[in-house]
Formats: sequence, structure tokens, C-alpha cells
Amino acid sequence: MFGLLDEYRGAIRAASSVFTFPMIVRVAAHAQIGSSTIVFERLTDLLAPLVYATDAERTDEVVRLWWERAWTARNWVDEVELPESYVDLRGTTYNETLERDRLSSEIRREVGPGHRLFGQRFSVLARDTARDDVLVFVEPNRVALVHLTYAPSAPDRHPWPIATFVLDKQQLEEQWQLRA
Repeated sequence: MFGLLDEYRGAIRAASSVFTFPMIVRVAAHAQIGSSTIVFERLTDLLAPLVYATDAERTDEVVRLWWERAWTARNWVDEVELPESYVDLRGTTYNETLERDRLSSEIRREVGPGHRLFGQRFSVLARDTARDDVLVFVEPNRVALVHLTYAPSAPDRHPWPIATFVLDKQQLEEQWQLRA
């Protein structure tokens, strides 16, 4: 069926929000069986960078890498070893739950319309005690470092708070190195 349900349209928007280049979907279709928000989001994860890549960048290796990245964020982020300055909030203790809730509320307060995290479902995984960075998992399959402002009122404009999306453990570790 041509056209997209709102939930599929939202999945494409969520997936394309990580890219800095504009993306316009002119034709789309879905089926009654086999379509889901996760399929649309992950296919966008795979296709968008390839559409904007140069011919030299469209190799089998690149396609394989993007395909793996589109499906594996939840797996690697649960097992990533955090830097010493981070407090791990992936557990289930009362204090971890309180801290996750507090940081989630702060992110929602700071994020406004037009921000890449606005309206997204996310969960806090860890926070940096040396900086105002928070590691979050954005549903269904994204990872971001969010640099909070803790301003008394919500920032008037995006990109505040800064949200840096990473595709794999290597990119996350590179971000940690840059921020050290």
C-alpha cells in the first residue's frame, strides 16, 4: 500500500534525525504483514548514508557495516565498559532508578521542538561526573551522548542540549576521548 502510517513516518524521521544532511522521502509503501516501525527505522539507518555516499564509499564492506550498525545498538551498549568518570545507571537499584528518572526529566525539560530528541523514547544508561554528559539509549536502536545545560529555564533554541549520536562502540569511545 502506498503512503505511510504516522507511526512509520515517525520511525523514518527518528532514524534520519541522526544525519546532518536533509532527507526527503517522496514515495513509500507498507504492507499489512511484515511492516513495522523497527523495520522502517532500521532500513532508513541503512539506506540514508548510502544514498548520500560517494560512489567510492558504496562498497560491500560499507553496506555490511551499516547493516550491522542498524541492528546491534542495544547489544553493544548494554555491554560497553564505561570510563572511570561515569556512574553506571543500567542496574535496578532504587538509587539508580531515582537518578535515571531525574536525568530523564532534565533531558525532557531541556529538549524542545526541533531537537533531535524531542518526542523520542529514551532511557538513561549512565552519567559523567566530570562533565554534564548523559549516555542514553534512544528507542528502538540508537545511542547518544547528551550534554545537559542545567539552565534555569529550557533553552530557547536547539541544538541545546547537544546530542551526539554514535553508531557503535568505537564511535562512542572516540567521543569519550574527544571529551576527556
